Amino acid sequence: MNALIESCSSFLKGHVSYAICGGFALEMFIGKTVRQHEDIDVSVFDCDRKSIVSLFMNAGWDIYFRPIRKVNHLEKIYNQDDSRLSDTNYIYAIQPNCDFFRVLPSIDDNGGFKYKMYGKQSSFNFLDIRFDRKEQGEFVCAKNTKRPMSKAILYNSDVPYLAPELVLFFKSLTQHEQYYREKSLLDFYVLTPHLSSESKYWLLEAIEKTGGREHVWAELLRGI
Repeated sequence: MNALIESCSSFLKGHVSYAICGGFALEMFIGKTVRQHEDIDVSVFDCDRKSIVSLFMNAGWDIYFRPIRKVNHLEKIYNQDDSRLSDTNYIYAIQPNCDFFRVLPSIDDNGGFKYKMYGKQSSFNFLDIRFDRKEQGEFVCAKNTKRPMSKAILYNSDVPYLAPELVLFFKSLTQHEQYYREKSLLDFYVLTPHLSSESKYWLLEAIEKTGGREHVWAELLRGI
């Protein structure tokens, strides 16, 4: 298994419920490398926001979030009770000596920071964390779009990861952004042949609910 995944899992295991997500989760499902990844991502349930922030801060990491519609701008979370923590769906956990993701000096009086990324992550000193919800034993992907927990979170050895149809669904939501489009489309073409008929149907239905029948991935799925 990838060393980043092993290090991440070792750090989080026993502290919060989590699942590897993003491109690494897709590769955990098919058991081979598809492409290079800039960093490692995990999904953590909304109810564990404070717990995961506290875990990283107690280990000496810094926590930042990126406000919506602000480009190259981060704001720092100073403790687990920071009110802004409840207003974001993503946070970055960063070790002060991280050489992959550099937070630059403060740019304004409101705690705003710029940042630069250098190549791809090679050691566990950065983590992209997304917050998701669960309701009555189901993983909530979007309004009216859920998946039973037993199908939403799978395991490779003892490491949990998001099922590929969920990862692809979340990737479908960013197809309007040029930065993600090419990588996500590659993931789509590589992974969809490995999905069960039930998983493909769930993915098609989920995409049509959020992006409409005209979404390019919905059209591609109907043709498979």
